[in-house]
Formats: sequence, C-alpha cells, structure tokens
Amino acid sequence: MPATREEVYRAITKPSSWWDQKVEGEAGVKGGEFHAKEGDFSVQEADDGKRVVWNVEPTDDNDHEWDDTSLIFDIEEEEGKTKVNFTHRGIRPHDRGYDEIAKTWKDRIAKGLQPLINREENS
Repeated sequence: MPATREEVYRAITKPSSWWDQKVEGEAGVKGGEFHAKEGDFSVQEADDGKRVVWNVEPTDDNDHEWDDTSLIFDIEEEEGKTKVNFTHRGIRPHDRGYDEIAKTWKDRIAKGLQPLINREENS
C-alpha cells in the first residue's frame, strides 16, 4: 500500500470504519476491549505502530470457531510502501467454517480496510 505505516496502523485500529458490522469499544490501545458480531475482543498489542493483536474472548454462544483465536496484523514499511500481513491464529483449513471465515477476512480487507487506508493517505 502506498500509505505510511502510521496511516495503516490508524486504519486497522478503527474496525468500526472497515468491518461490515457494528463495532463498539476501544481497538487501538493495549488492554482495550471491543465488541462485534463475532464476539468480544481484547487488545493484546497495539502500541508501537508495527503490530496489532486482538484476542477473541470465549463466548456463551453455540458458535465457538473464533473462541480463543487471535487476529494479528504485522505492519512493515519499506521503500515508501507499507505491507500488512494478516493472520487469524487458531483457525485452520480443516476447521468447520474455515472457508467462510477466510472469505470474510478477504472481503473485509479488500473492500473495507484497503479503501479506508487509501482515503487516509489522500486526506
């Protein structure tokens, strides 16, 4: 992406701006918590502009695929461009619902996060 690491970091830590659902709470401060349809999230890392880690807290719902998984965004800046590596740790290809989860993240990043970063860069 042609944005700076700081712009990308700011965009990632505002999931309410790029997820396709309502997100409430604080996603950009270590120790913060936020809530979305998939469940409750705690912010494990979010203080250096290089990495964001959100842990998905266990729920009482019947749908437990996301429980105790981590959403990890590693952010690198190189030659004026920024690269983001996303990992949903704890979700494996053989898990129930894997294909749907992978498609959801691909869509969120391509249709929500990437345009948000482009808007931040142009503002």
